[in-house]
Amino acid sequence: MVGKKLADDELSQLHEEIRRLTRTFARRLASAGRAELRTYRGCTSAERRSLSLARLRILKLIRAELEALADAEARAARSAGANFQELGDAWGISRQGARNRWSRLPCHLAEGDRVRLTRNDGERWEGVWEDTPEGPAVRLDDGTLVGHMRRDLIQRDEPA
Repeated sequence: MVGKKLADDELSQLHEEIRRLTRTFARRLASAGRAELRTYRGCTSAERRSLSLARLRILKLIRAELEALADAEARAARSAGANFQELGDAWGISRQGARNRWSRLPCHLAEGDRVRLTRNDGERWEGVWEDTPEGPAVRLDDGTLVGHMRRDLIQRDEPA
């Protein structure tokens, strides 16, 4: 699917998978194993409320994870030389929107590069950039691996 949009049937399949995932985890959260809470049909008002709130909580978690994954993919694309126009086209936003969202991501880093990152709270991390199976990460000088780096890493300082 590299370089193309999803076909209508692929998009429908993706939507259904997201709905299925949401329903599955919401049932677990709301019902604590009660099989009768598979659909709204036959539920009391309180059960429907519980199930709807559980689905909402799951969707919030999915959204947060999708945002983190999008940031990781944008970082990887930037490291591979993608520009903000290409990022915007892929995400369905303008070039300026992509620049606003992702301009502070570390870019053009290769595994083994030494970096210093600054968080929103001013805390600085120094270490070595690594590509891991879970996405980009920094191995700090104390050996700690900081992965799933999100947008709170707001700037890449000059290499340490």
